[in-house]
Amino acid sequence: MKILFLTRQFPPRLGGVATASFRLSKSLQSRGHEIIVLACNKKDHTPAYLSEIHKRIYKGIVVYDIAEKLLQRDGYGLCLQLVYDLLKSFSPCLIHSYYIFPISYFGQLLARNLSIPHISSCRGSDITLHALTKPGVVSHTLQAVQKNTTVSCSFLHWIEIVTGKGNSIFVANSIGDDFTCTSNKDVVYYKKKYALGKDTKVFVSNAVYRWKKGPEYLKTILAALAKSDLADLVFFLIGNFSLGLQKEFEQVFCIPEKGRCRRLIAILQPERQELACILQLADLFLLTSRREGMPNVLLEALAVGTAIAATNVDGVLDIFQGPKELGLLLDRFQLEPSAEKIIAFLKQIDRSQDIRKKWISANYSVNREVESYERIYEKVLQDWQSTGAS
Repeated sequence: MKILFLTRQFPPRLGGVATASFRLSKSLQSRGHEIIVLACNKKDHTPAYLSEIHKRIYKGIVVYDIAEKLLQRDGYGLCLQLVYDLLKSFSPCLIHSYYIFPISYFGQLLARNLSIPHISSCRGSDITLHALTKPGVVSHTLQAVQKNTTVSCSFLHWIEIVTGKGNSIFVANSIGDDFTCTSNKDVVYYKKKYALGKDTKVFVSNAVYRWKKGPEYLKTILAALAKSDLADLVFFLIGNFSLGLQKEFEQVFCIPEKGRCRRLIAILQPERQELACILQLADLFLLTSRREGMPNVLLEALAVGTAIAATNVDGVLDIFQGPKELGLLLDRFQLEPSAEKIIAFLKQIDRSQDIRKKWISANYSVNREVESYERIYEKVLQDWQSTGAS
C-alpha cells in the first residue's frame, strides 16, 4: 500500500507528535507499505513565494520538509503544485494526516485534487484548542475526511460536537521497544552522573512555558515537597522551558535546611536514551498539564515501570482506566490534597513496576497500533472503491 503521511513534526525535531509520527511511519514501512512523509518545518520562515520543499532521508524514510509559510493561506496553491511535482513518481492510494490544523486541512485539499481518500488523526490540543479558535476550519476538515481517528477516547465527543458525525475511532498511541531496551550499564552511568544515592527519592516532571502545561500547579507541589520530611529529594525538570521558569522552581524547592537535601536538575529536551534512563531511575513522574491529548511521556514512564501522578484531564483519564498500581490521579484544582498524596507515595516502597510494564505492553504495543491503522486503511479504501469515488 502506498501511503502519503502528513505530519506537523518529524525527527530530528523533538516532541510527542514527532516521536509518534516516526514510530508509526517506520512500523508501516517495516510491514511492507511504501511511505513518503511530508513534514511541516516550523523553523523555516521563508516567505511562501520563495519556499521550496526539501528532501531528506531519515533512518530509511523519505521525508519532504515543507516551510511553515507554505501551509498557510497564501501558500496553499504553490504548495499543492510543489507536492504534485514530487508525486509524479509516487502515486499514493491514500493520505494520512497526523494533526488537524494545518496538516489535515492541507491534506484534504490535496486528497480532493488527487481523488484519493483521506484519513485524519486528532492528537489532542489540535481539537481542544482549534475547535475554539478555528471552529469553521476544523468542522469543515473533519466532515470532509473519510475517517477520523483520535489517540484518546476522551476526544471522540469533541469531534462529534464539532462535526455532528460519528465517523471517528479511537486508536491508542504506542511505545516502541527501542525505548524500553536501555541497558543496566546506561542506567548506572546516569545514577553516578547525577549522584543519586540509595535512599534518594527521585521525581521527574516536564514543564513548558506555553499555555498547555501547568507550571503554577507544579510550583505549588514543589513548595510542599520542599517542606516535607523526606530527607533526600531530587527533582528532574525536563522539557522546553525557560531559564526564568527554572529559577522560579529552584527558589521554592531548593531551600537549604539542616537534615534535608533538595536538588533540582534541569535538562532541556533530553535525548531518548537519557530520558529512558532518567525515568527508570525515578520513583514518580509528575504531569501537571491543563490539557492533554495522549501524553507520550506518561506511557514512557509506565513502560519502564515508573509510577505516574497526573492531573485529571482528557487523555490522562484514559490511562487511569488501567489498574490502580499505575499511580495517582490528581484533581486539577485541589493542590494541597495532591501534594499530600505525592508525599505519602514517595515515603512508601514501590513494588508494582512489573504490573505497569505488563499493562503497557498489553495495551500500547506498536503492533496493536499499526494493525489498527491497517484495518482502517483497508476499510476506507474498500468503501471508497465500492462507492465509485474518483
